[in-house]
Amino acid sequence: MTTAIVHFHTAEGQAENFANALTGALEFTRTQPGCQGATMHINEDNPNHIIAIEQWDSSDDHKAYVKGLEESGELAKMASMLDSFESQYFS
Repeated sequence: MTTAIVHFHTAEGQAENFANALTGALEFTRTQPGCQGATMHINEDNPNHIIAIEQWDSSDDHKAYVKGLEESGELAKMASMLDSFESQYFS
């Protein structure tokens, strides 16, 4: 199993909008092949820093999911509320 930790840094004034969008996105994420779970966490000291912790059968499953988001345009919609984001994989 692989854990993907995705760090999101929202644009100023976008934290609440992004958190709401990510809540819906993670519901969809949990239905994807290879996904075993996904949760969102908001930094208590800096609400513009949000992380998603996702458990996947493999990093390839997560990468395929992200590719689908890119191709559908959903990733670009979410990214418009961000200053930056990055994914890291842990086993």
